[in-house]
Amino acid sequence: MLIGKALLWLERKTISLKRMAVASKLKHCGVNFRTYGNFDVVSPENLSIGDNVSINNGVYINARGGIVIGNNVALSAGAKIISTSLQASSLSSKEHVDAPVVIGSAVQIGAGAIILPGVIIGNNTIIGAGAVMTRNADSNSIYAGAPGRKIRQL
Repeated sequence: MLIGKALLWLERKTISLKRMAVASKLKHCGVNFRTYGNFDVVSPENLSIGDNVSINNGVYINARGGIVIGNNVALSAGAKIISTSLQASSLSSKEHVDAPVVIGSAVQIGAGAIILPGVIIGNNTIIGAGAVMTRNADSNSIYAGAPGRKIRQL
């Protein structure tokens, strides 16, 4: 019993230290930033996170082209936000093109959803599990599918 409590305390401390280590490398990190499990961030110096943001296990963020995440945002397990891609006209040269991604406030990104370079997600929007966002998403809406389509106005 005592060993179990000690291990739980140690796990919480480890998660807290990891969260602080990640937050210190970001361009900006608001208050009440929460993490649950492991996640990956490429180019954290180009990532700005607002207040009350939670990132769940398995999230992948590639901020090479710049990413801004608003307040009160939840990134569900396995979600991906990618701000860089290969130039389609020169695949053999492997030239990358960066395009910033902006996620508004009060947004829920569902499990396994993918947000591609240059996409803007409006405020108060839900991106369904497994959606692939290739275009901007209006505020006060729900999007689902691949490619992501508006299925309902909130």
